[in-house]
This record gives sequence, C-alpha cells and structure tokens, in this order.
Amino acid sequence: MRSDGRVDDARADYLFFGQADDTIATNCGLGRAASSLLTGAVAVGPTPVYLADYTLVASPDAAGSTFEISFAAMPDTILADESAGPIDYTLGPVCTLSVGGCVTGADCDDGDTCSTDICNAGVCAYVPSGLCTIDGMVLYYRDHLASSEPSTKGVPNVDIDLTSDLIADETTIGDGTWSSDIFGNVEVTTLDKFGTPRASDHNDAVTSLDASAIARHAA
Repeated sequence: MRSDGRVDDARADYLFFGQADDTIATNCGLGRAASSLLTGAVAVGPTPVYLADYTLVASPDAAGSTFEISFAAMPDTILADESAGPIDYTLGPVCTLSVGGCVTGADCDDGDTCSTDICNAGVCAYVPSGLCTIDGMVLYYRDHLASSEPSTKGVPNVDIDLTSDLIADETTIGDGTWSSDIFGNVEVTTLDKFGTPRASDHNDAVTSLDASAIARHAA
C-alpha cells in the first residue's frame, strides 16, 4: 500500500488560488503535500475550500481490508487570523475505508476492445470479445508441383501454441490455415508434428527419396 499527496493550485476553489506568493511543498516518500502563503492573507468563509489531494493506493490483494483515515496536524501547526492570533479548529471524525473488489464489468475496463470485461464475485476477469482475431498459415517447405520455396501447399493438423505452454491452442485445418480470437501480447509457435511412420496427412511434399536425389544432384 502507498499514499500520494499533491496540491493542485490551478483549481479555482484552492485556498490560495490566484495568490502570487504561495509555496507548495511535496514529500513523495512520506505521501505528504503542503502549501503556505508567504505574504498576505486569505479570508476563509463558510464555503469549503480545497487544500490538497490525498490518494490511497491499495494492491489487489487488499480487497476486503478496512482502513481508518484521520487528519493529524503537524506539530505546532495553527490557523491564524490577520493579527497572527490562533483560530480554534476541530478535526472531523475518523473515516473508515473498506477496499472492495469490482461490482460490475465497467469497474474492470482495461480499454482493450479485444476483451470482454467481467466482474466475477468481486474479481475482474477477461475473455475474448470476438472482435479481434489472429490468423496464420503453415506451409510445406516444398512440394512436387513447384521448385520454389516455400511451397503454396498448406499443412493440416499442425498444433499452434499461443500461450507459451507447449499445449495446442489451435490446429490448422485442411488448407493449413488457423485462426484464434485470443487477445494480448501473443507469441505464436508451431508444435512438433509426428506420424507413424510418417505424417498421417501427407500431401505429396518432398519425400526422403526426393531429398536424396536432390542432394546427389547438388553434389
């Protein structure tokens, strides 16, 4: 957990708004922010005025925790009138803050149109929206119809790994193409394809006999 304090002196309701001699001090390490008016005075009426922002940032595992927040004045801090006389003030009651999870999917918005945002029992989850796809094609190195490489013939039944776990997420169809609606940063890998004694969907790619003849010719 961390806290951030800051003073936005551009706000029209800032206590010292428009004053040329105000000074702002921010301590990021302690999460503190303070402002003061070096010269002059500001009249404070019954309307609340802005002093500073205080943001409490909790980690995801803090869901369900409760915190008590109160104002504690720095030592020797006073409110003074125009004659430098102290003004009595009373701090408000302790505020109780409960850190909860999401309530609706809107609380989980990740800004990615490729995912659907879901709130499940206070926990955000994301599934493919179907609006985005990743497509590919696996080709033979060479076939018997052309000498160019690679061939234009697709390889069916090749497993495609999209999650780097060596488990097939998609498989090529008859023309060697595949498609997925997975989202995020994806590394595409083809998995090993074996057959006994050779691939069961052999489509007239170069055989070992052809390869031997080509090698002898090249030699």
